Amino acid sequence: MAKFSGKGGTSSTVDNIADIDFGGSGRGAGNTGSSGVNFTPPTNFRNQVDNFPDMNSSGFRAKVNEFSSKTVTQFKDAFKKLQDKFSGGGRLSRTDAEDSRAMAKSAGDKIESGKHPSELMPNTTKAEVDAKMNDPDVQEAANVRKSDLGKLGLKGAAGVAFLMFLTKKNNPIDAINYFLDKTSEAFQDILKGLDKILKFFSNYGVYMSLCCCCLLFSLFAISVLKG
Repeated sequence: MAKFSGKGGTSSTVDNIADIDFGGSGRGAGNTGSSGVNFTPPTNFRNQVDNFPDMNSSGFRAKVNEFSSKTVTQFKDAFKKLQDKFSGGGRLSRTDAEDSRAMAKSAGDKIESGKHPSELMPNTTKAEVDAKMNDPDVQEAANVRKSDLGKLGLKGAAGVAFLMFLTKKNNPIDAINYFLDKTSEAFQDILKGLDKILKFFSNYGVYMSLCCCCLLFSLFAISVLKG
């Protein structure tokens, strides 16, 4: 989603995780707990989660290439496995989410190079796909949600039809939304986990810092006494 690698700069590990301020102001002023310690999840981390995947990252390109190098049969098999995941109703794993986005991008590339969407999906005829592509609602969805499709590497009614078959949604807008939601929630969980950690530190950060200070003072006192 994709790897969550920071872009540019050489910020520290702490800066990549959260901005921290052991006071009431400063760049870390954000979620303030009872301790007065402020933690703010960095904007770039939230953006990386919300805007998964970074289609320019080496990790994502490698996954796309993996799908692009599959034979027709292998691609259809992968499609069927992910289709079952979407129709199952459960949460997608991070791997499934990454594979779904990579497969969509690969499919978009294949369609743009001349392949008909029906060639990428099992148990689907050209006539069935054409019927969806020629549906006015599908064409309108392709126009209205052009930006979202572009983020997935898909274009036009063919891209919408691909998502409709993958998600088994008859409504084109529902298909787009469902695909985006299902492939994003796995990465939203990462952010929720970070928020819980930040909340813990916000509540108990001062006590932890005092313990560290006491420990350092004790070590200093011991070194003086030994000296």
